[in-house]
Amino acid sequence: MPHLPWPSVGDRLCVEGQFCTIRFVGEIPQWKSEKAYGLEWDNITRGKHSGVVGGVRYFETKFRTSGSIVKESKVIEAIHRRCTFIDSLSNVYLSKAGKHRDVYFGSKRVEMTGLDVLDLRNGDVSSLKCINLSYRNIAAMGDLSKLRLLAPTLKSLKQLNLSHNLLTDISQVISLIGGIKSLRSLDISGNKFTEFKIGEGDRVWSVTELSANCCELSAENIEKLCYVFPALQTLQLDGNGRSASIVLSQNLLPDLSELSLANNYLEEFPQHCEKSAVTSLNLSYNPISRISLKRATKIRTLAMSNCELNTWSSIDAICITFPELTNLKINDNPINTKGSSDDAYLQTIGRIRKLLYLDGTFIAEKEKQDAEIYLMTLVSKSQAPINELGEQWRYLTNKHGKISRKPSSNIMGSGLATLNLSIYFEGRKIREIEVLPCYSVRYLKSIISKLVTLSIFDFELSRISSDGVEHEFNFEFSPISTFSVKNNDVISVLRTGR
Repeated sequence: MPHLPWPSVGDRLCVEGQFCTIRFVGEIPQWKSEKAYGLEWDNITRGKHSGVVGGVRYFETKFRTSGSIVKESKVIEAIHRRCTFIDSLSNVYLSKAGKHRDVYFGSKRVEMTGLDVLDLRNGDVSSLKCINLSYRNIAAMGDLSKLRLLAPTLKSLKQLNLSHNLLTDISQVISLIGGIKSLRSLDISGNKFTEFKIGEGDRVWSVTELSANCCELSAENIEKLCYVFPALQTLQLDGNGRSASIVLSQNLLPDLSELSLANNYLEEFPQHCEKSAVTSLNLSYNPISRISLKRATKIRTLAMSNCELNTWSSIDAICITFPELTNLKINDNPINTKGSSDDAYLQTIGRIRKLLYLDGTFIAEKEKQDAEIYLMTLVSKSQAPINELGEQWRYLTNKHGKISRKPSSNIMGSGLATLNLSIYFEGRKIREIEVLPCYSVRYLKSIISKLVTLSIFDFELSRISSDGVEHEFNFEFSPISTFSVKNNDVISVLRTGR
């Protein structure tokens, strides 16, 4: 196996499973007999300082606790594990590569350079459709001339995964994939590219899917990346910081349909997405609390899990901003934790008229109608806010009829029926409550749990029919209408003792 040059400042290592960048190589007074390495860890909790030891600054770090200085003996194993793409490909996919017979002229053995590449060219690489070399300590792609010989042999390759390696020079990656005409998907996530020298001819038109998560890419380098891959239809730029939104703000990729910008510290919704061709957008794990955007009529799928959406007006804004939205993920937002999960689920469905999937769950038409009626009932009782001059409310009243605010009635507007239920606990009636047939058993339990001051896991419910027969609720996430619950029925609460 050919040896890589000894690492220097700026190179990457993986030490005991943790990635880091070398920031200093030299001597320090504390270790006069051994070379010292200053490391900046990707995991900032692994470090101890910012590059200052004994009052002397040896290097700078981005975070004050992400730096360490270690002896060379602590990183020597990681240094020797570094390899090239060609080495890794041979070891993983062609275990017999390099085991060619020695060649002799008479009694003299002849050194045959380049036989490793010949093995690769003559091996069964032509049939490989997917190559996964993630977490393989690849620090360089290998000799350029060898890469040019190798690329045409990978004629069936469609997916290449180079994620979480030690690569720092993007031009080396391009030198390989530029010659693989069949390649469609490339993953370079987790590599920290500091060398971004791109020539005018460095364009790869075959790749349509690119994952470049957690690469610490600047806006300038993202722009260069888009130049290299102009035909991208799917792009992942999670964990790269606010600069990642440049893809939308400058419309760098006219054919882009799926974009992921999760965990990028975005506090506002990226501007100009209404001008792009993007139909699927992932903004999860960003501190976004409101939607301030013109209409984006092409968005069909939106992921905003673990954001800061905390008002129903922000959900209403999603409906207005994305009128063609059919798939939404908003789990683990503050708005989901204020009340019961069922309430948030039903209200969200009722507020977004074309929704087919919510947090991965398909919404049947009957469930959608029940959710809309549920929302209208809450509004009629002033228990849920909505803009009654807005589009969604007009849609709801046109579909289900206008509501009449009569708290004593069991009929809301045009056929919006509610049920009065008598709740019995430990042999006595404690309350009458008003519910909707679309309520799930779990949601009904969450209401009753407040009345009996028990966790929903500490009691069971049953329905007592008019003939005195007790009927159990077998499926907690099914609507109570599934169990033939009728107006004025009795619901019995049985403590389980758990």
